[in-house]
Amino acid sequence: MSVTTLPDGAGWEVDGVTFVFDFGPSPSARQFSIRKPPDLFEMHVELGGRFAGGNIVELGIASGGGTALLALLARPRHLLACELDDEPVSALADLIEERHLGGSVHPTYGVDQSDRRAVAAVVDAVLGSEAIDLVIDDASHEYHATRASFEELFPRLRPGGVFVIEDWAADY
Repeated sequence: MSVTTLPDGAGWEVDGVTFVFDFGPSPSARQFSIRKPPDLFEMHVELGGRFAGGNIVELGIASGGGTALLALLARPRHLLACELDDEPVSALADLIEERHLGGSVHPTYGVDQSDRRAVAAVVDAVLGSEAIDLVIDDASHEYHATRASFEELFPRLRPGGVFVIEDWAADY
């Protein structure tokens, strides 16, 4: 999968989808706001290639850009994305429908990462007993919530898998 930097340097294109660094909502299935500066974007590109075809869990959907990026780059067996907000991201839903990704991309809303039982239930529903290859926690950025989901998910990680806690100190 090729990643192209936009001519003005304001974003990237992956498989016909534009990703722009922005904190606003994603306007459509063809343009996503991604709340990641270039270094974190590049990390996602590397991880997407490294764990292509694997089982990925992402905590924190926000405007859907990170989930869309992982879906396009990794073409995962399963990508379970959990979000505290109950409101689905329409651009992400449209991308999943347009690209026929419903069998592999599973956004789940109303899941508090600090609720170990809720996290376990959605992981069990999507992955069953399959191991996780990659976890990206970009959700609460708070110690207690991060620790709760880490304690639940880290034991499910495949040997050689990676658990990323993104920009955890960004709010402090």
